[in-house]
Parts: sequence; C-alpha cells; structure tokens
Amino acid sequence: MRTSQVLPAWGLVCLLAVLTTSGCQVSPSEIEACCPAGPDDWPQFRGLARDGIASSSELAGTWEEAGLEELWRLSIGPGFSGISVKGNGLYSQWTENDKEVLYRLDSATGQEIWRRPIDEAFEEEFGDGPRSTPTVDDREVLFALSSKGKLWAVKSIDGEVLWSKDLHRRYGGDGYGRGYASSPLIFGELVILHVGPTRSVVALNRQNGEEIWAVGEGRSASSSAIVAAIDGKAHVVSTLGEGLVGLDPATGRELWSFPWPTKFGLNIAMPVAVGANRFMISSGYDQGAALVEVTRNAPGHRVEVVWENRLFRNHFSTSVVVGDAIYGFDNGILKCLNASSGEVHWMARGYGKGSVVVSQDQLIVLSDDGDLALLRATPERHVELARVEGVLAGKSWTSPTLAEGRLYVRNHSELVALGPRGATP
Repeated sequence: MRTSQVLPAWGLVCLLAVLTTSGCQVSPSEIEACCPAGPDDWPQFRGLARDGIASSSELAGTWEEAGLEELWRLSIGPGFSGISVKGNGLYSQWTENDKEVLYRLDSATGQEIWRRPIDEAFEEEFGDGPRSTPTVDDREVLFALSSKGKLWAVKSIDGEVLWSKDLHRRYGGDGYGRGYASSPLIFGELVILHVGPTRSVVALNRQNGEEIWAVGEGRSASSSAIVAAIDGKAHVVSTLGEGLVGLDPATGRELWSFPWPTKFGLNIAMPVAVGANRFMISSGYDQGAALVEVTRNAPGHRVEVVWENRLFRNHFSTSVVVGDAIYGFDNGILKCLNASSGEVHWMARGYGKGSVVVSQDQLIVLSDDGDLALLRATPERHVELARVEGVLAGKSWTSPTLAEGRLYVRNHSELVALGPRGATP
C-alpha cells in the first residue's frame, strides 16, 4: 500500500541522505524517531508536523470539563505572525516603534526574554506588520522572515545573529504588495521558503544562508511548504500561484505538479496531506478545492484528481484532517467534508473567516472576531462543546497555538495565554 506522511521538519539527521541521494527510502518509523522536539512543543507554523494537530496536549478535555481561564495577557503591536513554542520559549513577531521585531517570551508568564529588530515596519490595507511565523529548530536556532523579505537566523536563547539574507533583493517580489508570508521550513540542512517572482521556491543552507537551489518563476503566493513521504521518498509539497507542486529536496527538481490557477495567483492556504499519497489544494476567490493522488509512474509520477468542487474555499486559513474528515473554512462558513469524496457532511456559521487546530480529536476554533470554541471532531453533525467569547477584540486572523497544555492566541494588539481553569502558569 502506498502511503503519504507529513514529516516533522527539523532534526532529521538520519534523513540527510534524502538531500544528497535521489530515491532514498524513508520509513514512517524513521520519520518519527528522528524528530527531537518534545510532543507538547509547537515550534513552527501549524505545529510539529505543520498539520495543525497538537500531539499530546490535554487541554481540550479539561477545557470541556472545567472551562478556560486567562493565564496572562500582553499588549503587542500589529502583525499576523503566528506563535511558536519550544520548551519555555515563546517566539513571535510584531511591529513596535516603526520596526518589525522578533521576540522571545517566557511561555508560562509572558515575560520578555529578548527582542531583535529585523526590518522596517510594513503597512498594508488589510493589516500592518509581519506575516511569517518563526521556526525554532533542533539546534536552538530561530529562523524568521520579515514582511519585506529579510531572512534571519539567530540563537533562540539570546537572539544573537548568526546570519541574515535579503531575499527581496536577491529574488524580487513583494507578496503582491501584501508582504512576504512564507514561514521557514527546516528539513535536514535546508531552509525552504516561497519567494518569487524570479524564483518561486528556494532552499538555503541553514548554516550560512547560501543558496542550495532556487526553482520556478512567477507568483509563489503566500503559502508555506510541507515535506511529505510519498512511497518512502521525501517530497517538498508547495501551493504556488499556478497550483500544487512536488519537488525533490536534494535538487529542487519538479517531480510532479497539478495546475490550479486562481484569481491573482492567490493560493494562500497550505497544501494538506490527506491519507495515502493524497493532497488537497483549496483557494478562495470562488475557486474551490481539489484532492489529488500522486503515484509513481515510471519514469516519473502520475497525478490523478480524486474529487474537485467549489464548495470548500479556504481563503487564508488552512484546514485540518481527523480520520476521514476534513475541517476548515469555506470563506465564512465552517465545514466538514468527507475526505474521500469531497461531500459536505455539515456546515456551521458564527465563526466568520476563522481558523482551526486539533487536540485529542476535538477542534479548537478561533473566530475572526476573537471568540474561542471547542467542537467535537465528528462528521455526524456540528457539536459545539464549549465557548469563550471576547478573548480578543477585532480582527483575529492568526491561527491558535497549543503547547504545554496552554492555548495562545493573538491579534493586532494583544497576545493571550489560556489554560484549564485552576491551572497555574
């Protein structure tokens, strides 16, 4: 049976041969054994495996029974950057005093540990500030991208700069005037990002930022890459302006592609791995979604459409998969789809253009105006188990982070940590 599995994206020492030897086989047991991050960490955009799923947090069950309480709240500046957590370090970016700034906070208390200015402030009609989420790797190095295209590698312990690169100067592009939004993917010795327009995807040496490969032309959208194992071989899977593409991590060579042209080239949501060798691409602007299956077909790969519809339009929030169901936002409507057929099981309003993550087969939903809800992850019907209204006020477009039993949410003015009622920081 062919299998597809999203790979944890750093510390894959035993997988380095993938980066130098085309066709190297990777087993699921090797994938899991090579990731040194703790099971309760959330060290990059969308969590440990970039799938929006918390590995072992018990927050969901205790929230349903005891409720949530605020552990701390911090006034911050504008930005959409997500929150990464590893151990007692919390990392994010926002604007302060006309600068985009990278921060490390104490995850339990919100106390600032250090700050590092990384670029001039970025202003844009839909919201100012940084878009990319920083990534902290197995070597305690933090990688952060500014809205204007400057990539930084700093020591996570104290913010000391190891190197920086101006990707805008080298590759051009500006995210359609909306800023660079790709979150760094660490795989082996590579840092992988979407840039453009002269190159859509680039891989840099994580030690010094030097280019390893750079491929594609045209808009690379605002998405971020994942790495998946297809028939035992690692593929970089990216949602670009022209559609879905699978690349060889060693060389950047295109292994397969699926055209999915969208208005303005705005394929913003990340690709979603769905079961065996299958990937979903979903876009707003009345485009819809498609699920494709990728199989080896000598001398290359075959891409077949499993289903396609206009009923599931992820604008900027990426969906999650639980069992044979996909949960996500069709613009302003939360929907549950059958992963095998694309059939809509149920839909629910009241969350706006929200975002969703998973904990213990339950969904944690942040509405776009700052309410939090806990839902049962079941295709049978929409079941809301608990709700906390008004956690944030105003535009809340950043996906929640769940780490060490605490839930972190932010908007353009506040960052909040919540935990089960009765918990201590």
